[in-house]
Amino acid sequence: MMNRWLLISCYCLTAVVVAVACRIEYLNVKSEYFLPRIVNTGKPWEIPDLEVVMERSEDLIYERRQNSAAAIAIETGTEPAEVTFGAPYTPAEQRTLDSMRNLHASHTNLRWWVSSFGIAQYFIAPAALLAAIVCIVCLGHWAIKSSAALCAGLNGISIVLMLTRNYWFV
Repeated sequence: MMNRWLLISCYCLTAVVVAVACRIEYLNVKSEYFLPRIVNTGKPWEIPDLEVVMERSEDLIYERRQNSAAAIAIETGTEPAEVTFGAPYTPAEQRTLDSMRNLHASHTNLRWWVSSFGIAQYFIAPAALLAAIVCIVCLGHWAIKSSAALCAGLNGISIVLMLTRNYWFV
């Protein structure tokens, strides 16, 4: 009876650890590999508000419009055209704004996952690895040992990802 509970706890803990690690890695890829930058800079992870990001993006679009109007004026030898700020946007400008919104959303989502579940990985993943090792050592059937070894391998990979991505420093 105790063996069954040990095996069930091993499977459940491994499922939680792997699901969280996969979700964080998926969001990290979607955020253009944001997590290693935190480790390299050593600065706290700050994400500006969406309004600030969109304002900066619109300022960049306005600058590009001014520069292109000035370049056309120099090229043609005419007076620079009046440049408008804001909408209407060209399809390329709209794609730029949409990609900035999506990137900000993925950064925010990644930060939430890391701050909510990433730190818990530091406690759950070693417990799951320990449960898998105990199942390998104590339980007798080869199918149970092989599935526990698979759980131990998945937990080991999750621990390596957790340590290299540095989930603690949010």
